[in-house]
Amino acid sequence: MPNEVPDRIHEIPKDCFIEIFCSYCVRSVIIFSYLLSKGYTHVKNISGGYDALMDAFKSGKLYRHIQSKNQPEQ
Repeated sequence: MPNEVPDRIHEIPKDCFIEIFCSYCVRSVIIFSYLLSKGYTHVKNISGGYDALMDAFKSGKLYRHIQSKNQPEQ
């Protein structure tokens, strides 16, 4: 929950990439802005909330994406 982050910020590593999402992107934007204000630089807000995240993981869609990344460039 967004109200827990200030008290638990010491648990969030600054040297890792952090992606934030929530149902409607409201809370995630708050946390995204808060982390940026605290010096976190590897932070991304996933736009579209849960729906966009679940759509990205639909059967076949993720597999095709991974396969395209593993193809040698021509």
